[in-house]
Amino acid sequence: DVYYSPKGAKEYLIQDKFESLSKIKVEYQNYHCKTYKQSNSISHEFIGGLSIIDVIVNIGKKNTEEYIRT
Repeated sequence: DVYYSPKGAKEYLIQDKFESLSKIKVEYQNYHCKTYKQSNSISHEFIGGLSIIDVIVNIGKKNTEEYIRT
């Protein structure tokens, strides 16, 4: 079994001894989020790593489907 985890979780998964206690191999993803228009950003700088809900709210369902495909 393999657990795919974002790299931000690595420290606590190691600290909790997740792999040795669960016998599940952890593979850390190095995901880089594509930018999209965020209408509620105060700083007007893109904030990555948010949930898919943020994508849907900001660019709509149809554009989110395209965003995921590309």
